[in-house]
Amino acid sequence: MKRVGFILKVRENFIQEYKKHHKNVWPKMKAALQRNGWHNYSLFMRKDGLIFWLL
Repeated sequence: MKRVGFILKVRENFIQEYKKHHKNVWPKMKAALQRNGWHNYSLFMRKDGLIFWLL
């Protein structure tokens, strides 16, 4: 399986809001991710808001 990744930067003044909105993923969103092949993915966020997403 080919793995891909990308980097995203959340502005520092929005980090807490980003975390709040992504803490509890809606069941419909989880189902949509799985339907589109997102079965094994990892997210890492540094303190400065830089996010590493690996699929």
